[in-house]
Amino acid sequence: MKTLGASALALRAFGGTVYAQGEMPPFPQMKDPKYRNWSEAALKAAKTLGCTYADIRFTRNRAQTLNVRNGQLTSGFQGFGGFGGGGGGGGGNDGGVTETYGFGVRVIHSGVWGFASSPVVTPEEITRIVNLATEVAKASAIAKKVDVRLTPVQAYDTFWEGPIEKDPFEIPLGEKIDYLAAITATMQKNKDVRFATAQAGVKREWKFLATSEGSFIEQNIYYTTCQCSATARVGGQTKIRTYSGDSQSRGWEHVLQANMPAHAERVASEAVEHAMANPSELGAMAVAKLGQKKEAIELSVPNVELTWKFGALEIQQAKTYADYMLQLKQIRQLPDFAAFFDTRFVDELAKQA
Repeated sequence: MKTLGASALALRAFGGTVYAQGEMPPFPQMKDPKYRNWSEAALKAAKTLGCTYADIRFTRNRAQTLNVRNGQLTSGFQGFGGFGGGGGGGGGNDGGVTETYGFGVRVIHSGVWGFASSPVVTPEEITRIVNLATEVAKASAIAKKVDVRLTPVQAYDTFWEGPIEKDPFEIPLGEKIDYLAAITATMQKNKDVRFATAQAGVKREWKFLATSEGSFIEQNIYYTTCQCSATARVGGQTKIRTYSGDSQSRGWEHVLQANMPAHAERVASEAVEHAMANPSELGAMAVAKLGQKKEAIELSVPNVELTWKFGALEIQQAKTYADYMLQLKQIRQLPDFAAFFDTRFVDELAKQA
């Protein structure tokens, strides 16, 4: 398989740097012309190899999730919620910041998709990956049944950057931890709260996409999420209440505007109130409605959290859990979610809250 040649020389003409293992380059300057130049050379190389379509996507990510429990930082090494993490960095005194940098190439050759990627961003590596993606497509063509056909799309040459007020990675780590610790302290003022947790996750994601159809698209986006929860135990019953600031494409200002300190006391009192509730009625209803064994329901009831809030996030969580149950063959088929969930009542409550 050819990995270098004239295409590599063309890419090398635009410059490139090899990074030592574990070393992470800074975020690219917005509208840096070298990514367009590298992309154009890569797409030309793919065309020379006989690809009918190709695209290349560069990405540079940075993520951090902080979890403070009872005033102590217990986790800063898990990436950013559903957005992931991993890659270079992580651990140490940076609060578990994880970073990634690399690129991926997709091609269509012989009517079949081929894909390859690399964390090494150099002209030679880009050429190698274009060749590798093409070879993957050729090998996959042996088993193809029909050719891949793409719907024609308009070409876009654009740049978009999400607006933020406070870059979360410029906020000192100690300041972020202190803010979350104060929230847990408020919840712990209730003597029946055993565990008080406050979390914040932030991520910056830069992407540059170029396609053989003529699109050059660059994006720079921040994501921020936060929530706090209280775990109360009363008379053998343990219950959890949570307030979520949800996730938004904003900076640290989203965490501040979610105003978790104002909700901390309420979350704690509702957790205690719920733990004091009589679970027998809930268990009896579950036995009658679901046809489950009473003993199993009695063991499950302490882990059930009652909440009036039930929206898109909770529905998606239910769907994810149902998919997992189906994979484990715990259920025969997925329910009709459209008929299963009716959020009109809670939607009205949310308007009045």
